[in-house]
Amino acid sequence: MSHNYRIRIDNFTPVIAYCILDPLNLHEKYNEEKELPLIIPFTATLNNDKINFKSLLTYLNSKTTSDDLELNSAQLILNDICEEMWENSFYFQTKNHKDENYHRTFSERKKLQFDLWKSALPQLMNERFMCYQWIYGLRYIKGKPTKKDIRFCQVASDIPQLKFFLIDKGEYYFLDLKFMVNGKLSNFAPIFNMFFFAASEKDPMEFYLFASMADAELVFYFSKISFRLPILKKHYESHLKPFVQQIEQTYGLTKR
Repeated sequence: MSHNYRIRIDNFTPVIAYCILDPLNLHEKYNEEKELPLIIPFTATLNNDKINFKSLLTYLNSKTTSDDLELNSAQLILNDICEEMWENSFYFQTKNHKDENYHRTFSERKKLQFDLWKSALPQLMNERFMCYQWIYGLRYIKGKPTKKDIRFCQVASDIPQLKFFLIDKGEYYFLDLKFMVNGKLSNFAPIFNMFFFAASEKDPMEFYLFASMADAELVFYFSKISFRLPILKKHYESHLKPFVQQIEQTYGLTKR
């Protein structure tokens, strides 16, 4: 990914960057304890190329702000959204609120987090440094990021369209799922299947926010079966046909 910036920054001036944290425990079976993708800001200094990081300084939150940073209005809004995402995590609620009645259910947290991502999207379009990190748990997110753990990424404004294909394979049918952006059909990335987002096999670090929670849930299910649902033809009528008909009504279906 290329970055073209016109603003001159010396090597010692901290810049703000935003890291998407993608929790691995989202794939565990206990719903209420699952975490959801969120964003956290951090500060860094740049190499001479003004593109890559020289040093990663510190994660930022409401308790660890930096006086060295000059934030614009969009970044202030984005930082508030980041804080809301953090406070919506199971980790934060468990650590800060002992009253179980306060805790949101996973479904409630999921809906709120998706709404927060939709609010964050316009702000992210103008951010110069976006990163992605797989994490094992939010309790490990303290101090500063580690260079080896983060990758530059991009969050696009385009909305992905889900595309389904019913493929005749002799004794089997395959129901395949792909997505389309700006008329271009893509396979989903085999890894980095972040909830709420589509990413292509060719560019797994460019993320597209889904149009709806229903899209996100459906893709999350298909990601567990490598985006291909196989079924014997003799079981199609009784097991898969009603589901395929619903898919066709909602998303359309190409038969091959």
